[in-house]
Amino acid sequence: MENLLAIDIHDDCVSGVMLDIDQKISVVSGFGVAIAKEGGVAEAVQDVIRQTGFKDGACRLSVSAENCFFRNLLLPFVDKRKVAKVLPFEIEELTSHRIQDLHIDYLFSEIESKGTEVLAAMVDKGFVADTLATFQAEGLDPELFGVSGLQTAAVLASVTGLKRFVLLDISFKQTTLILINNGKIALVRSLGVDAEDIAGFSLADDGCTVDVKNPEKINEVVRRLVLPVKQTLLSVGHAALLEKGGPCFVNGGVGLDPELFGQLKEALPLDIQACDIARQPLVKIEPSESMPWNPAMMNRALALATYNRKGCAVLNFRKGDFKKQPSLKNIRKIVMATVVPLGVLSLGVFLFLFWEFNELENRRDTLKNEVFAVAQQAMPEAKIIRYPLKELTVKINETREVYRSGGKGGGNLGKLALLSELSSRIPENLPIVITRLVADQDDIRIKAETKDFNTVDNVKKELEKSEYFKSVTISSANLAPKGGEVRFELKLALQ
Repeated sequence: MENLLAIDIHDDCVSGVMLDIDQKISVVSGFGVAIAKEGGVAEAVQDVIRQTGFKDGACRLSVSAENCFFRNLLLPFVDKRKVAKVLPFEIEELTSHRIQDLHIDYLFSEIESKGTEVLAAMVDKGFVADTLATFQAEGLDPELFGVSGLQTAAVLASVTGLKRFVLLDISFKQTTLILINNGKIALVRSLGVDAEDIAGFSLADDGCTVDVKNPEKINEVVRRLVLPVKQTLLSVGHAALLEKGGPCFVNGGVGLDPELFGQLKEALPLDIQACDIARQPLVKIEPSESMPWNPAMMNRALALATYNRKGCAVLNFRKGDFKKQPSLKNIRKIVMATVVPLGVLSLGVFLFLFWEFNELENRRDTLKNEVFAVAQQAMPEAKIIRYPLKELTVKINETREVYRSGGKGGGNLGKLALLSELSSRIPENLPIVITRLVADQDDIRIKAETKDFNTVDNVKKELEKSEYFKSVTISSANLAPKGGEVRFELKLALQ
């Protein structure tokens, strides 16, 4: 069974889950939350790893959207390769940061004939390097370096089947608005509402309880949220969500506070729904003795762990200079996945060739025995036959010489060839009966009967056309005493 550790990092807290991936069901066998004190993210990550009980396996991480910059651009290209080449130059004109210091990833939110809508995300290269160093110090090499909340939106899109909705991820110090349009992530905005500063929201030491120092100021947090949410949706051309009460999922330690959630539901003209990633099918959460499962704190990490890359695309900064390098374990897996099938295939080919070779040997031996049997039948006087083909060839040539017209040393016209030549030269419509045919070295004599003398002349003319005969002479032609037939004899001189 494979393990997957997913850790979500915010400035105020770190949460994580360990997922046991089975063929049929994914089991959350460990989870944890740690408060990230100032400058203590590394310690919080270590604490979460300890709480989950993770030892070995794959790893994913996501960081708060506050650490990134987002831009929506419309580029006059449809070809994705051209977009990738042009995008850094377009971004350079829209940011005050040096493009050399930024690491960029992007998503195609819409591709139309007029061009391509792109959601670009930028993050400081130093921040990416430091974050990866924190994980590598723990022996972890994350396969996915994403933005917190995006995996939550992607999982919601997959589970609910909704093509357009809003996700409000309201944490203690910041709020992130994510818009899904046509089943793709189309917009990411940090709204900058500090609920900790306004109403005193904070995470208790137990890591699962959210405290509120000033509950009377929750309405102020809601008021500061409503206006930027409306303005953002109107500015990007999605007023229909506000007019028709489109779906809006709320997540986060502050967002799922019962009092704030109720007030937000009254204040926003949207269909406000609580986010609970644990409700997705084929996911089971095993209870922990140290803390209860709190969806408000664990949704982001669970979505990161259960996110399927075949669904809605998300940002991943593990590319370019920070591309994940194959580990020795992965190389071993790749080698085993390649070498073993090739070895099996090679063995199969070898066995087939070995079988084929044996079959051909058997066929060769069978044919050899048959040749020897034929030679023995054709040459019964031979006591030992060593080379049947050569000996049969010699025997055939000797027999052919014996049966040539004229015997040995005579012409080259054999008996069968002679009969074939005579048969082809004498037309079928001539009524002739050959009564005698004698051949020697120099000529051929034919005695035959026919109805009239004209037929005799016609036979002579036809035979004279043959290239085998030097001359054709009528030796005699007489009427028979009885019956009226003409008896004649022809002499055919051989070439």
